[in-house]
Amino acid sequence: MGCGNCCVFGRYEGLYYIDNDDFHVFRRADAASDDCPEPRLMRDLDYEELTDGTWLYDDLATELEEEDILECFTANFLQMFPSFKRVRPERWISRSQRAILESPLFYICLEDNEWSLAVELIQKEPPWCQSYAGLQSRHYQAYLKGIEKCLLDRLPSIGTYKSAWTSGRLTRAERSA
Repeated sequence: MGCGNCCVFGRYEGLYYIDNDDFHVFRRADAASDDCPEPRLMRDLDYEELTDGTWLYDDLATELEEEDILECFTANFLQMFPSFKRVRPERWISRSQRAILESPLFYICLEDNEWSLAVELIQKEPPWCQSYAGLQSRHYQAYLKGIEKCLLDRLPSIGTYKSAWTSGRLTRAERSA
């Protein structure tokens, strides 16, 4: 089954998925407010622990973990590809896609994907009567490999898009082999 409902449509576009398991944080329900219990990621909890009420979803810790993952990704990607810049102020390029980086040819966007967070390489539309297709075709594979590398530097695995109903998985170990 697929990782969710996100896909890309452009000829020179691609995406990877960050599983919610890798950034959703839980804390013990019985911890006192002055305690500093060790939080756990969703991937480290089994089904019974998630459903028996001993662990609670931690909104703030989840938000901080997601920000940390994205900051590490962004810093590494900008170091690899200086033609990209951070998007400031925040820009939504569609109803569901938030751009975090951009170059003259592409956006890198985030999109909520039900069970994961999609990191997408999206083609920019050229001005009237121009075409970026030649330049985009030359660079998009390198950018996709860069996204893959930067995500796997911080995460144990990422999801890949294969088709509307299927997805794959890349692990850090597979990348280094």
